[in-house]
Amino acid sequence: MFALVAYTLLAILLTALISLSFRLYQNYSKVKNIPGSWQLMNFVKRVPIIASHFFLGSHHSMYQLTQEKGDSKTKTVRVSMLKTNLISICDRDLLKELLVAKGHNFVKEPDMYDPFNLFGVNILSALDANSETWKNHHRVANSAFSPKNLEFVALVASESVDLMRRTKWDKEIKSGSVGAGVLIDSTADFSDITLGEFIVSNLNL
Repeated sequence: MFALVAYTLLAILLTALISLSFRLYQNYSKVKNIPGSWQLMNFVKRVPIIASHFFLGSHHSMYQLTQEKGDSKTKTVRVSMLKTNLISICDRDLLKELLVAKGHNFVKEPDMYDPFNLFGVNILSALDANSETWKNHHRVANSAFSPKNLEFVALVASESVDLMRRTKWDKEIKSGSVGAGVLIDSTADFSDITLGEFIVSNLNL
């Protein structure tokens, strides 16, 4: 009886392993021309095999993967998973082609943008840039992106980054707290930059 149960469990495990391997290979075969690696799924922390490269807060790991296995010219790298393929692009010209020239071929991921639909579909959460919904929102917001406004935004953004570098990032680089490669996670600093610009704009400084 025990042997029968053991063989049954072993058969179930082997079947599951074969099924997972086949699904992973199917996704890999779609982008096998792109150098990279694989893992089973995305996760909240690094777990070997399950989430070796891409996980919550994995910027250091992804940077390392890009340097080790990314394309020698563009540093493009992929991570194949059970449900999808993650492709990281670091080349300016390739990003421009992807987002502008061929943007209509790459619809946004619904699960990622659905939380932004709290008050209905908007210009950010509209999945297809060729849809009427996106075009209607674009017409309304278009005036905010005039050349004059964009020049002002570029100026303020440049000044904000310079300020953050002088007051924080340079100190981190000199102290060596950011580790080898001088990779800085600026996500936590965006709120400080936003708050600073809010104060400056309201006080007319």
